[in-house]
Amino acid sequence: MSDLQSTFGAPISVYTRAQAIEDGVLVQLPTDEALTPFKYPVSITAALWAEIERGAGKTDVMVRNGRIWDAGFMATLAGRRAGGSDVFYRCKIGRKTFALWCNCGPDDSGAPCITIGFPEDR
Repeated sequence: MSDLQSTFGAPISVYTRAQAIEDGVLVQLPTDEALTPFKYPVSITAALWAEIERGAGKTDVMVRNGRIWDAGFMATLAGRRAGGSDVFYRCKIGRKTFALWCNCGPDDSGAPCITIGFPEDR
């Protein structure tokens, strides 16, 4: 039992990454495509996904994949400069520039994974 559990007891509720993906709160990017420069699985928030698809349309796969790549590539650059697990950066998606947030943390099983979204989605 961890120190927190010994002090406060067992958690009342836990919302897992798998549940967030199933609920549509997170969008899991395919790992078999070269969409991001990361070696770990990547999910983006539903709000960022909506912005990526806005203007690109659901049928323009090349534009959508380019926007996903841009968000991931800019996150790698920001991560190298910041040197932490949480980084904030700016990225152009379509014609607008947005403040984004990227986190490298554990998934439900403890393996590393990446989450990208807007700072308010944290």
